[in-house]
Amino acid sequence: MRKVTKQCDLCAVSFQYGPQKYDGQYLPHYEMYLCEGCYRDNAGGFAPGLEDKIIGVLETHRIPLPERNARGWFPR
Repeated sequence: MRKVTKQCDLCAVSFQYGPQKYDGQYLPHYEMYLCEGCYRDNAGGFAPGLEDKIIGVLETHRIPLPERNARGWFPR
């Protein structure tokens, strides 16, 4: 089987995303892939330092900005 790799949309690290091993997550509501580290580190929402990247991904895919969480951050 040929392994599939994806690139994290936040930190640009490459990770295996199938078959049989998934070292990251796909967020369909953002149409973006995150490595396990970025997924775990942003469980409470995307920190303000990542806002430009998140907005860039959303604009690329023509996705409206989501409502911010109680912290004022975009939810994961």
